[in-house]
Amino acid sequence: WSSPSIKTYGDVDLYGAKFEPSVTTELLDITYHNNYKIIHNKFVNATYLLYQCGTEPPVEEVESGNHKLILEVPHKGGLLLTSTVQIPAIELLGLRNEVKAYVGNTKWISSPCLNHMLDEGEIINVDGDRDDVGHSESASSVEAFLAAYPDALVLGGPYDNPDAANTMVIAGSQENTNVGQFDWIAFYAALYNKEDMS
Repeated sequence: WSSPSIKTYGDVDLYGAKFEPSVTTELLDITYHNNYKIIHNKFVNATYLLYQCGTEPPVEEVESGNHKLILEVPHKGGLLLTSTVQIPAIELLGLRNEVKAYVGNTKWISSPCLNHMLDEGEIINVDGDRDDVGHSESASSVEAFLAAYPDALVLGGPYDNPDAANTMVIAGSQENTNVGQFDWIAFYAALYNKEDMS
């Protein structure tokens, strides 16, 4: 037995709920194309191609080399968070159990549930509780984590390296308004086809 692969759904749009960029977000755009979607982080000018599980990613987009990452959604490999500002969106979307690791000092995490998961060893604290560490300083520790969890996504901050392995840069904090910052919840939602919740 082998898993079925659906090459095309023809002109059927698989994404009912879509993120509609408004005047609030200047740095985020998501476009939808039947069985795939493209996230554009304008702050770092990076695009990420997300294609629906069970379908094939579009060959022309893959071969273009334009996208930093090409991922099947909903994502199944877990998340490594690099900033506490990423936690509320993850929790609001009901994705707390997707968090596999956190980089940095956990004393800044205010989520009782994430703190409990850290205490129980359900979430790995990459690089321990050092105050002087950030994602860029933790590159070797992040690489070691990815060696153990190769399908995990690293959710980097706005000034992290967009070319780092398995990294998607989140730049919501660079928006000019609170509403614009909050609308970046759609970035996280797109990884799990949860745009209707964003």
